[in-house]
Amino acid sequence: MSRGGRAAAASALALAVVVAIAVPAGSLAAAGPAGSPSARASDCRTYPRPGTSIAGRTPPTLAAEYAVLRHRQRRVDRLALGWLRPLPESGIVTDGVRFLARATYGRVYLVPAWHLLASPLAPPGCVTKARRQSERGLLPQLRSQYAHRALCLVIVFDQQESPTCGTAPGTVDALLYAPGSPGFGLVPDGVAYVTVHYVGGGPQRVRVRDNLWIVNDALAIKTPCGLAWLDSRGTVLRTVQSCSAGDTT
Repeated sequence: MSRGGRAAAASALALAVVVAIAVPAGSLAAAGPAGSPSARASDCRTYPRPGTSIAGRTPPTLAAEYAVLRHRQRRVDRLALGWLRPLPESGIVTDGVRFLARATYGRVYLVPAWHLLASPLAPPGCVTKARRQSERGLLPQLRSQYAHRALCLVIVFDQQESPTCGTAPGTVDALLYAPGSPGFGLVPDGVAYVTVHYVGGGPQRVRVRDNLWIVNDALAIKTPCGLAWLDSRGTVLRTVQSCSAGDTT
């Protein structure tokens, strides 16, 4: 959901991933109608919700792909729970949060979680009949999404945040941009540089630090359209996104 996306519009993107809400397989089928023994009050308090956090280690599949998640957490990495609760993730690993870099107008963090979850999804006995019917057709996709881990790349501004989230591992938040930062993104281990192309402009090579590349320029008015990952020798490892014909000069 992130490639070429606008990080400044990430709140809208988070709402758009409502189709990626997940629920453990069988949890909906196990609950009966409201008032039945299977719809006890405890069931209606324990179903997965976004913004929940846990202590402990980062999911191994994520730590294996991003070296920054294997580093010891520092004081600067810690993010208040108030910034984590709005994220479309469940089982957010507070010990796994990492500060990556400063953006022109904020700070960039990487937030790992055990599940992608954009909205609460309660057992049938805890919701109205209309809601049960509207969610029934989504169940196969919801269960599939719940099986994946999640990563959010979050810019924290003075009084708000701008998250972009997706399932991981895989290509996550590779090419984004925000006011004052006309290009940034997450890369896996092994990528030392990126080449970013802009609409109406030439390419720019950017060095990767802590699995992140970022261009900060408060005066720049330009939109990225293409991205390639390079190794330490400058060899192209992968063309992540290409500009359309006529985008570049």
